[in-house]
Amino acid sequence: MAASTDKTYTCPVERQMMFKMENTRICRICAAGSNRQEVFTNLSLDLIPGCETVDELLMSYLKETNLEYRCECGSTLSGQRSSFATLPRVLVLHLKRFRYTSFYTLKKDRQPIHLNKDLVVSTKQDACVYSLVSIINHIGKNAGGGHYTSDGVDPDVEVEDPDCWFTYDDARVTKTSGAYVCKKRKQSAYILFYKRHD
Repeated sequence: MAASTDKTYTCPVERQMMFKMENTRICRICAAGSNRQEVFTNLSLDLIPGCETVDELLMSYLKETNLEYRCECGSTLSGQRSSFATLPRVLVLHLKRFRYTSFYTLKKDRQPIHLNKDLVVSTKQDACVYSLVSIINHIGKNAGGGHYTSDGVDPDVEVEDPDCWFTYDDARVTKTSGAYVCKKRKQSAYILFYKRHD
């Protein structure tokens, strides 16, 4: 429709949530390397024992890891690091609450994660502050069942309290606060939506 009226169309997902990550590989012996960029709409973060906050999980995702790669110098070991090349308006973080056991059964990980209300995310050129605006939760003790709810701010509702949030549970909507949600959803938060401060 946009093309037929000489207008340009930008997908709202692209405009709001798309960003680029840069993967840098460096040989451990000769320091030769390569850079490659990939497009993302979200990041999936492993729940790692010892990581207690969202920013610690994100830092773990970005840290350098060993990579088996045959370099021209003959070395088979390189280091690989991911970094943000661009930043989205809305950063979506998926907490990997579900994983397969060694017996190939699906298990829910109920590790408590402190939900940062604000998150600082950096590229090589810039740093931005993001605020948590919504959470999708999996309510249930195991992966075989449960119920999904959502908590979030509503930009279309004028409120005096800057920490006013709403809980959406099927057709029921209740008023709550961001502080209460962050405390209550430590073990059930599944997908986090952070909005950039412009």
